[in-house]
Amino acid sequence: MNRDQYLEHGRLICKKLVNNHPIKMVTSHHEGRKNAEETEKKWLQKIKKNFIFKDKQVKVSIPKKNDRFWLDFSFTYDGEFFPVNFKSGAGRTADNISGLKYLRYMIFYDLDSNHDIKQPASHLDFSKRVVLLLKGEEPFDEHNRDYFCLSHCTDDDSIRVLPIGCVNDSDLKTNPSNLFQVNFHSARTTNRTLREMVHFVISKYVEYQKKKSAYHVFKEEGFSVKSIPQITG
Repeated sequence: MNRDQYLEHGRLICKKLVNNHPIKMVTSHHEGRKNAEETEKKWLQKIKKNFIFKDKQVKVSIPKKNDRFWLDFSFTYDGEFFPVNFKSGAGRTADNISGLKYLRYMIFYDLDSNHDIKQPASHLDFSKRVVLLLKGEEPFDEHNRDYFCLSHCTDDDSIRVLPIGCVNDSDLKTNPSNLFQVNFHSARTTNRTLREMVHFVISKYVEYQKKKSAYHVFKEEGFSVKSIPQITG
């Protein structure tokens, strides 16, 4: 399938999961964040069953408890892999999207045969590898990929599926403590090709690194937020 089909299938299958297993809001806590966290936990426990979508199997996978740092669940469909971050809340503020695992996936793909990915050793090592890609010294991986955020609004029980690689530049913020931030409910989107998506994510990562120790890796090569070269490798 092409990228447009990949993104559309990601959106439709996430919505199908919600239709198959309606999200039931927890309201027993006085604090809204606790209600949202328990809502997320209970829904994730219900979605482990595989199902058929358009005559093909969707295989749902929940990571081990200690590996929910880069995704909450994933599914494979028609040979493609779809990682998903699930958030329930009022949607009035931005949520963090932290960790180098999902960035490694979005930029390099790097999945093993079990659709798992190793945490990069450090931001320094990761930045050096990004530079190699920008210089054409590392091949570009053509696998379809994006990072899907499934958001559930507790105010009106609505859902939205947002691929991070499609978020408008001005709506994906960088944060020195938490890498990226975005409001899953209200962020605007734009269409990008696979290479445009990877270029966008790298540009945001360089922006994040401006206040970090690894920024010199990009600066020494003459790369800044506004001068990231197109990927040609």
